[in-house]
Amino acid sequence: ARLAWLGGVELSRRELRALYAAVDCFALPTRGEGWGLPVHEALAMQLPTVVTGVAGPLDITGGNDTAWLIDDGGRGGDGLARPRPEDLAAALRIIRDDP
Repeated sequence: ARLAWLGGVELSRRELRALYAAVDCFALPTRGEGWGLPVHEALAMQLPTVVTGVAGPLDITGGNDTAWLIDDGGRGGDGLARPRPEDLAAALRIIRDDP
């Protein structure tokens, strides 16, 4: 399995659509997310989606059978979630083993 970290990359709508079509799943282990446009896009492409169970992603994925919510790991003094890497890895393993 390969993993690509694309933080800070600017893609055109066409490039973004091609990227979503080429991947096996989408993960957003965010510490805080309001609107969650990438989550909407991934679900629209019917991708298995792993997100932290906070705010926007929680609202968007509630009841969706292609989404895995990882625990927010509690909140720090800054009010942001602290998702645990092991929870993300476990969700990704489930997707890998049962596509």
